[in-house]
Amino acid sequence: MDAVVAYASLIEKFGSNYHTTASLTEELRNIGRAIEQKVQATNNYLLTKEILEIRLIEKNYILFQQTDYLLKLKEQVPELRAKLASMQLDCPLCDDYINTAEALFKYHGNESALLASIGRQANTMESIIIVLARKERENIAGYVRNTQRILYVALIALTLFGFVLSVILSKAILSPLQKLEATVRKINAGEFDLRLDTGGDVETASLQKSFNTMLDTLDLARESLAQTIKLLQDKSIQLIESEKLASIGILASGVAHEINNPLANISLTAETMRDEGNTLTEAEKEELIADIIDQTDRASDVVHNLLGYAGSMKNSKTDVVNIISVLKNAVTLVAHELKLHDIHLTTDLPESSLWVKGNKGRLEQVFVNIMLNGIQAMDKNGQLALRAAVEQENESIVIEIEDNGAGISHDTLKNIFDPFFTTKSTGEGTGLGLYVSYGIIQEHGGRIEVLSDVGKGAVFRLRFPLINIAEKGI
Repeated sequence: MDAVVAYASLIEKFGSNYHTTASLTEELRNIGRAIEQKVQATNNYLLTKEILEIRLIEKNYILFQQTDYLLKLKEQVPELRAKLASMQLDCPLCDDYINTAEALFKYHGNESALLASIGRQANTMESIIIVLARKERENIAGYVRNTQRILYVALIALTLFGFVLSVILSKAILSPLQKLEATVRKINAGEFDLRLDTGGDVETASLQKSFNTMLDTLDLARESLAQTIKLLQDKSIQLIESEKLASIGILASGVAHEINNPLANISLTAETMRDEGNTLTEAEKEELIADIIDQTDRASDVVHNLLGYAGSMKNSKTDVVNIISVLKNAVTLVAHELKLHDIHLTTDLPESSLWVKGNKGRLEQVFVNIMLNGIQAMDKNGQLALRAAVEQENESIVIEIEDNGAGISHDTLKNIFDPFFTTKSTGEGTGLGLYVSYGIIQEHGGRIEVLSDVGKGAVFRLRFPLINIAEKGI
């Protein structure tokens, strides 16, 4: 019992440590934002650049949960504070920022120690349960031996005292066993709150008490295990959200570059109207204004597409989805990355709509992730292909995303869907992209396979079951 209580206490401490870390992380972000606003108010370009570098380190820590980034913050924030002091500006928030980073560093150490203690305590509990099970087997064996002795006596008594005595003895012997059997059946069916009555002879009462003690111990272990699973699920959700934010961050960098072009055109047109406004005819002015509106709409569409992708990932609703439309939206989202890396995309998609049961945002996340991986695997002037076709015999759609990058070795192919496995440099990938994509594909009843060899590019082939909307009456 002490081991179970200790295990439950460690789980509680781990949960408390986890929530404290999350709270301190949010506090670090808020303090960093406040310092950034204070520095930007100085209108000093070098200081602004320095605080933005500090905030980037902070965001990397939030994404990857690595303590190395906290150490970098402790080194760079005092330098920023010194430069502010040279401008006769106080920075009390800098101390708060450093203290929060130190606290986070401490709690990360606590988390590792707690996980190690939980593992050791779980091993101890396993040993205790094994001992309890052995004792129970010994008790049951003793009870069976005693029962056999009683039966032998009953047989002799039956010949001496007749049928009535045999019936009484049989009832006294079999009734506790029948109750035990009935209780075990109900517990196997899920009624874990049941306990045996501890009445009857000494042997029966001893067995019943031991059996009840074992059930109490198993209940405590089951509750502790449920808490552990809940904490691990929360941690898993946090890691998956980090991967989603990472993919949005990659797309956002391309969006920023794409928005630059219409903004530059708007700026040049506005300067023309300012400098030559008095000499322009009404028709020329109308033409310049129309150009500004067109460029504004272009920038708005780019931002709208990214916001739509980020918002759809938060929606977990399942519906009937046109997967061809989802593929086209995914292509729109990665268009900016294609331009940035000089990648040529070819598509071969059916003209008609094809329907699957699923979640639009999650499916988009899969296609965007695989296409981004292909883009990052190629040098400039690479070739990316997106194909889709109906497989009539299996009533499914087959989607292929092919790149002509460096390819994947056979040894690496075995691990690409494992969590935290990545071939990228530290800080450039979480190792969760393909793991999360694999899970989403499984949720949609689909399959994924990868065909590749070193130096020959890679083909990601996905299959999803189709829905005939005419037959389903949708």
